[in-house]
Amino acid sequence: MLVLKNFLIGAIILDIIKRAFEESVKGGILTKTHVESRLFSFYAGGGTLDLAVFPNSLAQLINVANIIKKNSVEFLIIGACSNTLIRDSGYSGISLMTKFLNDICISENFLTALSGTRLQTVISEARRNGLSGIEDLAGIPASIGGAVVMNSGACGTEICQLVEKISFLDLSDLQIKEVLSSDVPFEYRSSNAFFNDKIITSVMFKLKSENQAKISDRINSALARRRNTQPSEPSLGCVFKKINGFSAGCYVEAAGLKGTRIGGAEISVKHANFIINTGNGTASDYIALVEIAENLVQSKFNITLNREILIKGD
Repeated sequence: MLVLKNFLIGAIILDIIKRAFEESVKGGILTKTHVESRLFSFYAGGGTLDLAVFPNSLAQLINVANIIKKNSVEFLIIGACSNTLIRDSGYSGISLMTKFLNDICISENFLTALSGTRLQTVISEARRNGLSGIEDLAGIPASIGGAVVMNSGACGTEICQLVEKISFLDLSDLQIKEVLSSDVPFEYRSSNAFFNDKIITSVMFKLKSENQAKISDRINSALARRRNTQPSEPSLGCVFKKINGFSAGCYVEAAGLKGTRIGGAEISVKHANFIINTGNGTASDYIALVEIAENLVQSKFNITLNREILIKGD
């Protein structure tokens, strides 16, 4: 298992890594420095990524992973950045961006998508091909890789229920391997760290044939439920996981925190399990509200809130 060192990359080490990637650019790997996460984060806030790398093929991904492994540097995988917040101080490791690992292949009732493909693209393509089963997840703004790692779900459907098998890059030996979904220890909004030393490369879904009109109706119904119950402002989705089957937002609301604001961040008045950016909200604003909710719910109800969102950075 690859041991990821938890340290800030010093100027010398960062320079070594940049030179390694400059050599890789000759093979077409796109790299960018000082990338502002607020420009693509679904919260529209957060710090700067020191070095972002954008592989667009499996070969490039392996090349990137090899550089990371040889230099023993910390790295972060970023897909849609729909539930990940980068601290205002930024992230000085390597940010592995999967947005260009984006493709879909369909064979009979099996749909295979590369890890950077947006979940909504998969749902749309499934509908176009008359494949049903994934409609309840409409509106979740995740990449396929991130959705599987977090076992995203809605309306009683979890993505693990639809997955046949998952291909991944094993960071211990840089080999591509496969695992059946039934062999991954999925739980509610969790894959139990199974993918901590792995990078998902593609996911195969097993769906069923259905009339396109019926599929569209279910997609529209799922989207309508989200519009009616969730805020439209920039956010990272649900902040906390359910507690014994009940929405954590019920406890946050019961603690009187709806509408509480710090800086540009606010606990939504529409759904208390969402923290929205009302304009110029920072990561620090968001984190402060998370901690207020955790502390107050603990003190009032003796309930420990478990985070669904990820907070990364230096």
